[in-house]
Amino acid sequence: MNVTVQSYLLKENEGLVFDAEEQDAWKRTVEEMGLEGQMKLTRGKDSPIPFLWMNRRLRAVFSFLCPRSEKVVEYGKMPIPLEALSLIALAEKEKYFGEIRVWYDDVKGDPIAVGTAEDKELYLIARWGAENKSLERLEKEARERCEVDTRGALERKAQECKNRLATLDSVVEERMNGGYFYA
Repeated sequence: MNVTVQSYLLKENEGLVFDAEEQDAWKRTVEEMGLEGQMKLTRGKDSPIPFLWMNRRLRAVFSFLCPRSEKVVEYGKMPIPLEALSLIALAEKEKYFGEIRVWYDDVKGDPIAVGTAEDKELYLIARWGAENKSLERLEKEARERCEVDTRGALERKAQECKNRLATLDSVVEERMNGGYFYA
């Protein structure tokens, strides 16, 4: 099986990681402008976190696609491709994150590496699998899984309610005797 790797090292931030002059100019400008939020991104290090920040929507997408996770040092489901390992190694070398985990799914492959910053924000480092997929396509797949999951949960709850309605007399009698009622 061919494995492709998608890097989430933002192209516009590469210079802040690999170019000392650009890094210094950025930090100097941020300090001169008093941009405290931007300075927090550096955590006192040389460069800010250069990976894709996972907003609430992106976290939800990958929570559906990759419902399990392990610390990267413990992950052993499939080999991590060299390109993804290089990105993880960069993140560890620069100490961008307190923890790096691999999120995955036992049914479908396509794991992701996710870094957790000191402020508990999550950053997408890399994704690997059989093919490259746009974030839009991944969101569509996650939405389909979410719909199946939600439909199943609602159908189970609806069946429970139908079963309770079928025994309404005994439920009412139980409540009249001080029993607890739950919907």
